[in-house]
Amino acid sequence: RHGILLYVVYTFRLASQKKEKPPEATSMSHTRLTPSGRPMHGHCVIIQPHMVSHTTTALRSLAAIATFVLFAGVMPAQSPDIVAAVVEVTQSIQDLNNSVRLVANKATFVRFHVFTSPDGATASTTAVLTATNSHGDSVALAPLNPNGTVDIVSVPDRAVQAQAFLFRLPDGYRQGNVSLRAEVNPDHGVPESDFTNNVLTTTATFEDVPPLFLVVYSIGYTAADGTYYINDDRHVMQMLNWMTRAWPIHSVRYWLRHENVTTALGPGLPDCTRVNAFMAEKRLLDLQSPNPTIPANARYYGMVDDGGGFMRGCADDLPGFNSSGPTGTPAPDSRLAWDTDGSYGDWYGSHEIAHNFGRYHAEFCNAGGGRPYPFPNARIGPAATGQDAVYGFDSLGLRVLNPFWTDNMAYCNYQWMGPFTYHGLIDALQGNIGVNAAAEKNRRALIADAGSRQDRLMVVGGIDVTKTPAVVEMSPFYTLPNAIEVAPRKPGDYNIVLKKGDQESARYRFTPSSMTSGASLNPGDPELNLLAVHELVPYVDGTTGVEIKGPGEALLYSVKAGAAFPQVQITAPAGGESLSTDTVRVAWTATDADGDKMYFTVQYSADGGTNWEAVEENLTAQSANVERINLTASTKAAFRVLATDGIHTTVATSKQFTVAARKPSVNINAPQAGSAYVKGQAVEFSVSAYDFDAGESADADITWSSSIDGSLGTGATLAVSKLSTGNHTITVSVKDAAGLPPVTASVTINVVAKAADLPPVSNQLVLQPDVILLDASNLPSEMLDILNANTKQPLDWTATVDQPWVQLDQTSGKTPTIVKVSLGDVSALPDGSSTATITVISSDGLKANLPVQVRK
Repeated sequence: RHGILLYVVYTFRLASQKKEKPPEATSMSHTRLTPSGRPMHGHCVIIQPHMVSHTTTALRSLAAIATFVLFAGVMPAQSPDIVAAVVEVTQSIQDLNNSVRLVANKATFVRFHVFTSPDGATASTTAVLTATNSHGDSVALAPLNPNGTVDIVSVPDRAVQAQAFLFRLPDGYRQGNVSLRAEVNPDHGVPESDFTNNVLTTTATFEDVPPLFLVVYSIGYTAADGTYYINDDRHVMQMLNWMTRAWPIHSVRYWLRHENVTTALGPGLPDCTRVNAFMAEKRLLDLQSPNPTIPANARYYGMVDDGGGFMRGCADDLPGFNSSGPTGTPAPDSRLAWDTDGSYGDWYGSHEIAHNFGRYHAEFCNAGGGRPYPFPNARIGPAATGQDAVYGFDSLGLRVLNPFWTDNMAYCNYQWMGPFTYHGLIDALQGNIGVNAAAEKNRRALIADAGSRQDRLMVVGGIDVTKTPAVVEMSPFYTLPNAIEVAPRKPGDYNIVLKKGDQESARYRFTPSSMTSGASLNPGDPELNLLAVHELVPYVDGTTGVEIKGPGEALLYSVKAGAAFPQVQITAPAGGESLSTDTVRVAWTATDADGDKMYFTVQYSADGGTNWEAVEENLTAQSANVERINLTASTKAAFRVLATDGIHTTVATSKQFTVAARKPSVNINAPQAGSAYVKGQAVEFSVSAYDFDAGESADADITWSSSIDGSLGTGATLAVSKLSTGNHTITVSVKDAAGLPPVTASVTINVVAKAADLPPVSNQLVLQPDVILLDASNLPSEMLDILNANTKQPLDWTATVDQPWVQLDQTSGKTPTIVKVSLGDVSALPDGSSTATITVISSDGLKANLPVQVRK
């Protein structure tokens, strides 16, 4: 080093003797990740060779040799050093300390961050990741990056997916402890002055977390103008998929149901209080069965299409079991316009269901009634930059989300999951919040114990105390014969009073559960103040009146009925039929000697009457068309009808009939037909398989195979890294729960030996990240990578911005280019969020737009 410095001095002296201006020394400030992942700051002095262009040839050569970096050691400019910086293991969110916990069997990705030295140096090369599991098995993985390479720069941006190597961990390497060894430039194909800093190792530890059990109702209703609205199942599947990607779970076990609530609630858009009461009533009824098909710790969610209006969502209790919310396609000019995947019901539903696992609001963007949230402005992590900055990662599209995305429990735009909520959900799921194994064992013991069973009055509804006076909406009361109490009643300031005539015969103190409201379309709307009632209290013979009283004995609701019980008889099905239509008609006749108004709930049994599931509730008509999506195939199926006058209940059971089995619905999500991979890449296999007779198909019933490699494994999701080269026909086979032949689906893919053998890619402008989030106080600039999907063909481009307060340090160039996006004068912007759009156009007419969201 000292010798080179002498040459530099000698260069200066000769330049001075020839009366030429000496070369300038430039001090460049920079931030870079060290091999440990910690930002490293410093200054490097660079002698620029062109500044001695008037000296002799020999002096020009010496000046070129004099380009060096003091803190990095002497290194010729033509041989940049490639440095392994950090191995980041992510499933949904992660910091550079890898402090976010990992879930066993969840899709897992490794981002291998590297940089070059000195500043300004670049290199293009590949990397390899070797994973070793606790059994001692190892696999060498190729990067998922296009062509398996990264154009490495001296100051990479973590928000840009293309500036880090990306690997997917295959099955067998996502449980227990897994050792990871990442090496950049493994074949030394790019000359370097130092190859000893090309390798990093770490260990990933995966925790077992149970799946989420979820019953999702698509709630149909008839609007005031007579139009019937019900969301299609696409919205449901998007919510389930979003939660699988964002939540700390490897899968959602779900059941799909449809329900038209118009006959029970009347025409018009329902409110979340009534929808939640509908599901709470269904759950109380179902849990009376000794072995319900749907587990006792399943959560129930009602999804309501916004075609007839926006129904603000809410959730019963924290933790609880019932919640509901709206869905639809975001309008371009609405506060939901940031969501561009065609449905806002995904993250909205996730928010409401997370309440059921004890997660409170993060009180930002007008969310209230919450608990302290540790990070500013609801962002997903504690810091905007550095080692502790939390970045999101969405496996759909392999998207990187910067630290200014916000937590799902706030009301803000650009929602994802932060570690505060993520870790809280892990703890809740592992602790089986709400119903644990002991509680479920106790429930079954109570059902088996005849002495613990008695007739109970089911009291379900909601109280809106936002309004003055409070608005009480109760479902019709039913007396359930030989019922058990599902959960102990919590004594409080409210009372359920049973009366015989004018005399009080029983009083049951209780505490309604608090309901937490979801976001409104109008940011100025206050939080709703709602209470939920779902009680099973002992019935007293001769009861003719029921009152619900609030604090101070305020009468909130009352119902009276004559002493006579309704009489009911099922007329259809008549028994012995085999039914295979899309809807199944059930009909009955009923009378009440007192002339009381009657209500009816329909239950269905697939096992001859041992277990029952509610399929229609609180009808006033004496017939119903039950959708077959709500019915399990059976050769000994039966309906029963519960008829109530508001208090007294009579049950009628049909003769047995047959409901024909239906084949599972099977749709391969990944890989895409015709896609190509490099040998050693972990290929994702994913299928949506729903068995109408059993719910989501179990992993053990889903098998994958290759026309070349044979059996690949089982499960709704799979990642395989050892596919042989060649054209594969990938087939998934799904077993039918009712015994019908398996359902299969296939796609063809190609696996090539090396990246050079991949088929050509069409030109396409790619902007990374796909949204830029800036904060006037904390993050006034961010880097934008402008790429061509066809990395072999540079594209000339120009860029414009539609707002003057967003500035680009370059407005034209050739791909790949890194552009700095900065805030200019934002003094005229209102507080809150504002949006600009960057438009990039290539010389051959390709176009791409990028939103820029600014918080002030």
